[in-house]
Amino acid sequence: MIATVVAIVGAVVTVASLLISYLAHRHQVQRAAVLDQREARLQAQEERLETRARAVDRRNDLAQASMIETNITVVPSGIHEGSATPHLKIANPSNQPVLDLRITYAGQHITGAPRGLGPGDQRSIPLPVTTTRGEDPTGFLLQLVIDFTDASGTRWRKEGGIGLQQAASSPNGEQRWLPREPPVVGPVTMPSARRADGPPPWAPASPAPAPGPPARRRRRATLLAALLLLAVLAITIWWLT
Repeated sequence: MIATVVAIVGAVVTVASLLISYLAHRHQVQRAAVLDQREARLQAQEERLETRARAVDRRNDLAQASMIETNITVVPSGIHEGSATPHLKIANPSNQPVLDLRITYAGQHITGAPRGLGPGDQRSIPLPVTTTRGEDPTGFLLQLVIDFTDASGTRWRKEGGIGLQQAASSPNGEQRWLPREPPVVGPVTMPSARRADGPPPWAPASPAPAPGPPARRRRRATLLAALLLLAVLAITIWWLT
């Protein structure tokens, strides 16, 4: 009889141990899943911040070059009635100069163009072509290529009055032009130092604490295991008596 009781108690203890081990393992699995999700969120947040920082840096690089304005006006001739000359109007509204200005029209270099533009400077340059007073100036602008160097020393090209291409050096030392990019419209503005309802918008958000399994659920599982053990012991003792 005693051997039977010992065997039953041992079996109950074994079952209880297995149950507790299972609950502990499930808790570890849930905890690991929560930590993996938290790590994934933090990594995604870091990538977003890096992408935003690169975008701001690129906007700063394009800022001055984007301000260079070019347009064409057709000026009637004072000598020949009905004829006119297209003029390129180029302006530098920025507060820094642009240097090494080179203007090409239909593959022909315009030698009378200025070598640069100072801050707020603008020029009107006649193009080497004669047209009529009613000619659409858009066609002349499409044949224009303007190269210049901004205040930071970066070389730019504006072709056809649209887009910007940055100069880069090839491995063999030759200059090449990067793919065309849209200009930045307006000056670059940084977000305000602090919003009224919280931290600066560019500051990384504080990572949320990892939500673990509720303590109530753990206590409930432990209590269930204890009640099960007591029930099995009570049934065993009642059966033996």
